[in-house]
Amino acid sequence: MQVLLSHILKWQHQPDGRSPSWQTTIVTQRLEIEALLRQSPSLRPKLTSELVQNYVNAVKRAVPQTGLRKEDFPVGCPFTIQQILDEEFLPT
Repeated sequence: MQVLLSHILKWQHQPDGRSPSWQTTIVTQRLEIEALLRQSPSLRPKLTSELVQNYVNAVKRAVPQTGLRKEDFPVGCPFTIQQILDEEFLPT
């Protein structure tokens, strides 16, 4: 989830850097999460309960990759679990 969130954040905050590899990572992470949820449906509630910590860690991952500061990102996750996992969702 942290890798997925960090790439979604990069996509949102660096439109000039959007690349097929970023999109591939987003797709791949979503597919892997969905596969894990199919294998272990009991993990689904953890997506919500651990979203805050996963978002904090995703920002930590995104900061060195983007050159932005932690303060440049929203304090709380701006995306819902549904958006994060939605294969059609990419923030503008």
